Amino acid sequence: MHPQFVRSILTILLISVAPFSFGSSVEISGGQTVVSAVESGEPSSTGGAYNNPTGIPIGGDFFLYAQGGNWDHGPGGSCPGDKILAFKNPYTSTGMTTPFQFVTRISPCDGAAYGPGQVFSSNGQYYMVADRSDTVTFQELVLGTSTNGVQWTWQDFIRHTGSVEIYSPVLVSGLSWFVCNPGCFSHTNWWGFFPFTTPGRGTGRISVDVSNQYPRGFRVKILSGGQWVTVDDYTGEFSFTPDSVWNDVGVRSLAWDEDHWELWAFTNVPHNGCSPCDGEYDNGFAGTTFKFRNVYSEGSSLGPIQQVYSMVRCMPSDSHVGRMFPFRVNDPSGSKLLYSSTTDENICTTTNPFAGSYVVVTELDD
Repeated sequence: MHPQFVRSILTILLISVAPFSFGSSVEISGGQTVVSAVESGEPSSTGGAYNNPTGIPIGGDFFLYAQGGNWDHGPGGSCPGDKILAFKNPYTSTGMTTPFQFVTRISPCDGAAYGPGQVFSSNGQYYMVADRSDTVTFQELVLGTSTNGVQWTWQDFIRHTGSVEIYSPVLVSGLSWFVCNPGCFSHTNWWGFFPFTTPGRGTGRISVDVSNQYPRGFRVKILSGGQWVTVDDYTGEFSFTPDSVWNDVGVRSLAWDEDHWELWAFTNVPHNGCSPCDGEYDNGFAGTTFKFRNVYSEGSSLGPIQQVYSMVRCMPSDSHVGRMFPFRVNDPSGSKLLYSSTTDENICTTTNPFAGSYVVVTELDD
């Protein structure tokens, strides 16, 4: 069956069914590529990988950060391993849905591979907690700080000393307060979630008390055994296993929606037979799709799992890396945008599943 015919049938089904699905969201338009190897000057669409998007408005621009880069040259230079790359466009509805312009590499060039967590603002600065790895083990997170979104400084954040692998969290900034007994210190709370493996995929809760009261300027607590357990204040090391509040997903963004947060994630599911290769490609894996759950506060329970459908593309994908790293954000007009990474155009032409991955933007219904 021709893929265009499959897409047409899928669109008709979604128009008639998805809007009436309780607890769901639908991609209603878009699909524009905003970061890719070709957009970055590589002659081959499979000459690099761009995925794991996150972003934030800074001044009159919207900064979009992505993981990866071109294999041999291009954005980020010749640093080995995955890099965190900054792109920007005007902070307008048009700017956020057209190809972004490369700015610079923001991760260190030290031989490690880096993956960005959600960028957020707090007390007049911008922050990002990223995972740093040797591409074999993922036990370390680092904290990046910036005043302008371009120049970043990095310091150790937390590190697991056992076999648990931890990945970049989605954090938001909460309330600030003063404590004057025994000393007078300002405190700001960051909180959120992070993916980890044990080896199954889980979702941990994390809370950060930012204050000069502590040796490194912050104290990190992780939910474990039903209690908040503090990592080492000096080294950030811990050996305990986090509690998981959502299994078998990779959480990637927290988005504010009127009176609550949406926690977005991707997960593997049986694919729906909607193949970008028209049946000629069989990767032997399940497909991928997006899900989200409402969160009302740092300590609140997660709401019911809500499904994501699409009138733009196959959902789920026919590839285990076809729908990954959802980053949900509003544009200046209030439209709900979803940045995510995909391999739809290149999955049939490479044996490396991430080669040729690129970032697209879609618009969601209300």
